[in-house]
Amino acid sequence: MKVYAFVPRQPSMTAHSSMHPLMPCVNAKPILYDCAWKSLQNFSWTLGHLLQRFGTWYSGSELNATTPVWDELKFLRAIDAPGPSVAHFLLGETVAMKWPRLFHAKGAAIVGTFHATQWRQHRALKNYHDFGFYDWITVVSKSQIPFMVERGFPEERIRLILHGVDADYFRPAERRGEDGSGPLKALLVGKTERDHEFMARVMKNIPAGTIELVVATPDEQKVHYRDTPGVRLLDRVSDEELKNLYQSRDLLVMPMIDCTANNAILESMACGTPVLANRVGGIPEYVPESSSYILDGKKADEWADLLVHLSRNRQELQSRRAAAREWAENFAWPKKAVEYLEVYEAAVSRFG
Repeated sequence: MKVYAFVPRQPSMTAHSSMHPLMPCVNAKPILYDCAWKSLQNFSWTLGHLLQRFGTWYSGSELNATTPVWDELKFLRAIDAPGPSVAHFLLGETVAMKWPRLFHAKGAAIVGTFHATQWRQHRALKNYHDFGFYDWITVVSKSQIPFMVERGFPEERIRLILHGVDADYFRPAERRGEDGSGPLKALLVGKTERDHEFMARVMKNIPAGTIELVVATPDEQKVHYRDTPGVRLLDRVSDEELKNLYQSRDLLVMPMIDCTANNAILESMACGTPVLANRVGGIPEYVPESSSYILDGKKADEWADLLVHLSRNRQELQSRRAAAREWAENFAWPKKAVEYLEVYEAAVSRFG
């Protein structure tokens, strides 16, 4: 069975991240596509904006990246092997597809993986009407399932497969010369649905010199930390620099607006660094309280109190590092690949 993995090309793709780590685990042929309307905006902002609006209307998804019809024909041409195959769209929210029968005619079952949180489902996907294009759907959090069932997709053809992590690349490093003195070294990574405004309030409730928070996020989020003590802002970091941060920090701090899967959380735990997050969306599915911390809600004084406590009890964090790594190993991509292969078989048998 041939597997074609369709995935949007990301501007940040580097030597490590240029291929989705699931692809080699299922022996998939990668088919990369660009965000059509962003590419067009390089020549004309107006034309790019019009294409974006057209794609949103066509698919109902504000996250659509493809040119309707045109890209679907391109994707069809990419299926070049005879016999049963699977066309796996790894970011289903970004594609606008209408003709499953044309894929089936070429022997390809269609699988879509969706990542959008409940918050984004009800905002960006509220008019999405192409779930029926897929033979099977996989989601990365059970919180996503009700939205799809309400829109008519059979629940028996939705499979929860928790997100994976490259546990070979993200792994613990030896930590030398640490005596527990100095500020607690915390880290916050990313921008999507991170609550940076809340984290800035937390830091302002913490005595000076207690926490050193490194924040790696784009400029538009950095404004929240203006005049906030104990915060060090980073510009764009490489894969290797990010891995070193995970390995060297005491704690990853991730206040979330909403969440399904989160790469930073899995990568941090794979490096042996515990996580502090709030109970929302898929967080309880990914963050075990045996090796990390989940707080109910976002109360700045409660978060500040816990961080101060941990700064005074470093051994508590140190004792959780091995368990964090052991938990993350359950999400290694080769293990996730077994679950995807089961879905591929079910998708092919549905119409084969």
